[in-house]
Amino acid sequence: AYYLAPHVAQPYQPLQRSVSVASFHAAQADKMPLSSIDPSLALGFYCDDRSDFDDLCRRIAAAASGDSSPILTVADRAPDYLLDDGVDDEIEAMDEDGC
Repeated sequence: AYYLAPHVAQPYQPLQRSVSVASFHAAQADKMPLSSIDPSLALGFYCDDRSDFDDLCRRIAAAASGDSSPILTVADRAPDYLLDDGVDDEIEAMDEDGC
């Protein structure tokens, strides 16, 4: 199985320092045997093009429509709790004491 996993521990970077966004993305696909993947943590789909993706979305929506607790859903837009609600999202740097 091939996967993209940018979840690699990195050294702490002070907020004042400019950090490349590329460091948060996988640079290449890694691989592991299917038998090593924990099925409770892994779910993946390959879509060759936009048409495949649209078809996948339709199938997922159809499968989830009759289930009150589907394992997977597809949404047309971000949930309301992810939209700007006027809250100041500015990140404040902590001093050396952690305050």
